[in-house]
Amino acid sequence: MTSFNESIGIVLSILTMAAQALIIFLAGAISIPRKAESGLAKIIGFFSDHAVLFSLIVASVATAGSLFFSEVAHLVPCRLCWFQRIAMYPHVILFAVAVWKKDRGALTTSFILSVIGAAIAGYHVYEQQTEVAAGVCSIFSDISCGQKQVEYFGYVTIPVMALTAFVLILMLALASWVHWRTDSSERGGKTV
Repeated sequence: MTSFNESIGIVLSILTMAAQALIIFLAGAISIPRKAESGLAKIIGFFSDHAVLFSLIVASVATAGSLFFSEVAHLVPCRLCWFQRIAMYPHVILFAVAVWKKDRGALTTSFILSVIGAAIAGYHVYEQQTEVAAGVCSIFSDISCGQKQVEYFGYVTIPVMALTAFVLILMLALASWVHWRTDSSERGGKTV
């Protein structure tokens, strides 16, 4: 890989690790009981209020990263990578329209695609980490799904990047649902 390609790969890996830290933070923040006026509730409220926009950013970066690795760095996607792309690419259109129309319902629609994509990406990470499953994908493709075409910081591979993006979109949706449910119950069940 050229130094430009390597630099982009490192930037995408750093973004992946930052997204993983945000996932951990959101998971913890969602699970802790809180009062509406607490600082934690305000942070969750911020992510909830902007969940669709943040999800659009995540999906756009994941899509651009995927296209970068295949079209610029010339890494050939394996079969599981293609299935992950099928699950991720529609998110960009879905969330772009949702931001334009101010439609929070897109989080529900994307939830299904994200669960499917996360399951495929999770299996792909498993295939890359274990020799036992590495041959399954090779039956259907010339490119082995078990092959790590890139690896940064000792663990960030393309499927790890994809898994992180899917899980972050799921966590943003969960944060939004928890915030709106909590907010609604504190107003006596009335929605705004």
